[in-house]
Amino acid sequence: MLLAALGANHFTTELVQASKAFAAHLLRPEQVELAWNFTRDSGRQRDKLAGLVVNRQATGAPVLADCLAWFDCRVFARYDAGDRLLFWADIAASERPVSGRNALREQEFFAQLTNSQRQQLKADRERDAVAGRPLHEAWRLKKPW
Repeated sequence: MLLAALGANHFTTELVQASKAFAAHLLRPEQVELAWNFTRDSGRQRDKLAGLVVNRQATGAPVLADCLAWFDCRVFARYDAGDRLLFWADIAASERPVSGRNALREQEFFAQLTNSQRQQLKADRERDAVAGRPLHEAWRLKKPW
C-alpha cells in the first residue's frame, strides 16, 4: 500500500481523482534534471512526459522506463484534508528497472538546483500555501473528527 498526499489545486490531483490510479517513482541521485522537469511548473501548461520513454501499466498510469524504481498504484480510498487530498492505493505492480542503492532525496535535489530554481520553488510553495489556506481553514471548521 502507498499513501500520497497531493495539493488540492494541482493538476496531478485532478488526474488521480479521474483515473483512480497513479504511478510513484524513485529517481536516482543523478536524475535532478528529470525531477526538475516534473517540479518546475504545472502539467496544465505542458506535457511533462513529452520526450520521455513511458510505459502504461495495468492501471493506465504512465511509468517512466528510466528510474530507480516505480510503483503502479490503484486508489481505494481518499480523504479530503482541506489543502491536501490523501489517496490510499494498493500497489498493483512495481519494478526496479535500474540497479542502484540510493534514491534522490529532497535535500539532495534542492542542493543541486540553481539559486534561480530554488527561488522559483520557494515562490511556487508560497502560492500553494496562499491557495490552500482557505481550503484548510474551511476543513478545520468542519471538525471531521
